[in-house]
Amino acid sequence: MTQHEDLDAELDNRITMLVEAGNIHHDNANVTDALAAYQQAWGLLPEPKMAWSVTGWVAACLYSACFDLQNFAAAKTWGEIALAANSSAIDTAPLIDLGMACYELKEYDAALNYFAQAWHYGQRRAFQGRPQKYLDYFLQNRTAPSSG
Repeated sequence: MTQHEDLDAELDNRITMLVEAGNIHHDNANVTDALAAYQQAWGLLPEPKMAWSVTGWVAACLYSACFDLQNFAAAKTWGEIALAANSSAIDTAPLIDLGMACYELKEYDAALNYFAQAWHYGQRRAFQGRPQKYLDYFLQNRTAPSSG
């Protein structure tokens, strides 16, 4: 995936302002308002949406709002987009996010797979700031690492 680092400056500013406004709403527990701001920012991204450097950021914010609203199916969709847009091979947040959404959807095999990938890069650190139940579930259900 080729990412275009420079959206039109005005458009980049509008998207950034919307996401930051959404983050303020989210921090103040106005998750529905945050979701609306994030959706508006997403709508401003030109096609192809996956080509822009801010795509992962906007998708991760949408994931977070949907997860907090317990819309785990939508959270999973946004988590998949955030992971696909992630340009870092060692950023474990999108993997943990997807694992959490899958866990809540009772897709336990998929959850373990995402958690295992995150564990590979970050071990316990990958789970920092997340509810303990996800790390506990992973540690209780992971398989022994294969050799080779």
